[in-house]
Amino acid sequence: MTNIWKKGPLTTNPYYETAFKALGITRDVTSLAEIGQKVEERRQAVGSVPGFYTLGERELTQEDITNARQILFNPTRRILEELLEHKPERLQVDEIERLQAWLPMPDWPDEMPSPRHLKFLLRVVQEFALEYLKNLPPVKVPPFPVNVDPIPPFGLPEEADDD
Repeated sequence: MTNIWKKGPLTTNPYYETAFKALGITRDVTSLAEIGQKVEERRQAVGSVPGFYTLGERELTQEDITNARQILFNPTRRILEELLEHKPERLQVDEIERLQAWLPMPDWPDEMPSPRHLKFLLRVVQEFALEYLKNLPPVKVPPFPVNVDPIPPFGLPEEADDD
């Protein structure tokens, strides 16, 4: 049995490089026909626009798609891969929706009040601008163009007047 947490070097997080993420599907997709369709769609997309899809922190390759297909078509390997792909969480809002029927609707004003006291925004914008400028990479300034022609020993020749 393979160790699913040893997919590559130690710097590679196996949770970000699963077969499901390579094909852009969830664990709920179990139909082999649908998986095959997603494999072909992803192959065409990677072939036509390389670098658009990523797997973890690297570009998705045709080899990654082939490996994902092999993993998802093998039942044992698929179960192991599902351990790395967490089930999406749903918010438990049933109680809130039930209580919503008992709550009165808020009394909103018909029109919004005019904005007041916006002088603080000038200071906020200035702070954001300064923070942005401090985080910019330094600009490489080309050297100032200097005339490197040698100067004659007795000074520069004076220009003749055309009188």
